[in-house]
Amino acid sequence: MPMLPSCIDTGKKPSFEEKTGSLSGSSIALIIHSLDPTEARKSLCRCYQAALIPERNRVLRKKLGFSKHQDSMNTKWRLLKTGKHDAATNMAIDEVILLRQETCPQPTLRVYDWSQPAFSFGYFQRISTEIDVKKCEARSVELVRRMTGGGMVVHGWDVTYSIVVPHGNGVIPSDISASYCWIANRLVNGFHRINVPATQQSVKSKTAEGMPNTCLANPAEHDVMLHGKKVAGVSQRRNRIGGVYQGYIALDMPPPEILTLTSKSPGYQEILTQKSTAVNSDQLTPKDRQQVENAVIAGFKDALGARLVASNLSDDELDAAKSLAESKYATGEWTYRR
Repeated sequence: MPMLPSCIDTGKKPSFEEKTGSLSGSSIALIIHSLDPTEARKSLCRCYQAALIPERNRVLRKKLGFSKHQDSMNTKWRLLKTGKHDAATNMAIDEVILLRQETCPQPTLRVYDWSQPAFSFGYFQRISTEIDVKKCEARSVELVRRMTGGGMVVHGWDVTYSIVVPHGNGVIPSDISASYCWIANRLVNGFHRINVPATQQSVKSKTAEGMPNTCLANPAEHDVMLHGKKVAGVSQRRNRIGGVYQGYIALDMPPPEILTLTSKSPGYQEILTQKSTAVNSDQLTPKDRQQVENAVIAGFKDALGARLVASNLSDDELDAAKSLAESKYATGEWTYRR
């Protein structure tokens, strides 16, 4: 008899998982035909929690008459408001939530902040060629490499969010461009709730050759715009477990002494101010962080409805994030790997 994960309850009678732990898909099919629908449905939920082999899930779904998409559409999304953390911890939390999807799949929307100014860089960027590292250190600006792609983002004056989903979540489109469009629609919807006339960028654009790859200065298709300037962006990463989307909304423009650190190119600060903006740069009545965070959440809640449920990081997740931050995201080996 194979050992069972601890999250499966076992009684005196052998459970479905005990019966099928080491059997082939064809053998499982013979067993589940003897199950009544209630027992089979409970077994499917336990299979999800234990992340048992895909063959068992496939056969069960066929028996129960619903698809992975239909099951995922009924999944409750987790809403996390995790407050301020240092740059390495913020990146580690997102990765831990993604890793969690393998054993306990639950789509998650997280809204968070930064304990001090930080620049986050896309996975493929070469940081030392983009900015003057020593000048940033002198200004106590943290530097961190994201697991997602895209360009550099300035943090400390923004509202930052992440979306983490298992594959087949049934809500975010699998097509990359369509997924960006879906997220942008949620943000625009949220902005309109607080009378910010944001729109979605509808045309593709390309970073000018030789220009620094700073997210704010390079509007891409499906980015969120305000009066023709970029105000929000998002990047993504997908792997065998699922996908993570990391996005920001510029609440206020960073001060000049920070903007001058965003590139080694002289005069780049002027380009940033020409191509990008912040929510409070165009508002007669400034919006505070709570208003914008609530607007973002409301925008997503419109699409997810009652399935978006407030929650907290578990102690295990926090411990894992702390360990991952120390061993990966806070190390020079990761940050300057390119």
